Amino acid sequence: MKKCKLISVVLLLLIFSTACGSGNSQQESMSATSANQDEFLQSMATGISARLADDTDTSNMTDEQEAEYLSKLVDCELSEISKYENATFADETFNDLAHEYINACNSQKIATKYYKNAQLYNALWENSSHIRAAIISYLYQNYELPITSEQAAEYNTTGSVSYTVDSDTANFFNAFTDDGEVQLSQGDLSIVGTTRKRNEVFDDTNFEFSYLVKNNSSATLNSIGVNCSILDKGENIVGTTSANVNATIAPNKTATCSGSIILNDYPTAQFIRIDNVNYDGNNNSIVITLPVDSSEISKYMISIS
Repeated sequence: MKKCKLISVVLLLLIFSTACGSGNSQQESMSATSANQDEFLQSMATGISARLADDTDTSNMTDEQEAEYLSKLVDCELSEISKYENATFADETFNDLAHEYINACNSQKIATKYYKNAQLYNALWENSSHIRAAIISYLYQNYELPITSEQAAEYNTTGSVSYTVDSDTANFFNAFTDDGEVQLSQGDLSIVGTTRKRNEVFDDTNFEFSYLVKNNSSATLNSIGVNCSILDKGENIVGTTSANVNATIAPNKTATCSGSIILNDYPTAQFIRIDNVNYDGNNNSIVITLPVDSSEISKYMISIS
């Protein structure tokens, strides 16, 4: 009988111990996956500040050296925020944006590995740059991201926030469309013509160009833009530019997007190539970028010479 009672006590102790251990495990799991929103914002701000503070001159670097430098630049941020990759934040929108921001930094890190492939590098780096800029501006305006107004302006230099929409990221951008932002698809904006002209202005040669863009959608737009790369004879990228129009563009109507570059700044420039188009659908300074059909890119490449 005593032996039976002893066994019963031991079993009870084991059950109690297991229950307590299970509770502790759940608590540890929660602390491992949940995170403080303010702490992330501070970490993000620290990384951004460190990145902006590095003003190393890259003009004399080889492509490989510049890629290594940019990789280290991205590490300024990843060293602060990568610890939140598996974290969950209570605010759903904030949680989405925090993880998209980490993903964008990781994509830029990956981009530096492919510096020899200009198309792949630019796609990864530039799209991630647009996403970072949009999220920095959004968190600064809506979640009090603790950076200075001057730092915030670095990511909103044109007064607009730009980011890319495709089928894989459409759900993510729903966070930005609570105010009824228009969502277009590839083909809703098409290039139908171009113009070009040289102007001598004192000692500079100003090259003016434009794209005629048709709004094929059923939505009325407030602005349209065309983002471009400046290419040399071998179609290497030597710079970037854009052509824009701020006006009301009704469905099935065209608009002329105008741009210009000073050729003295790009002595080897030979072509201007379309990268993508963008639009603002409800005049809120959020500019959404869309891909352009490859046939249009080839057809409407502008020759500078």
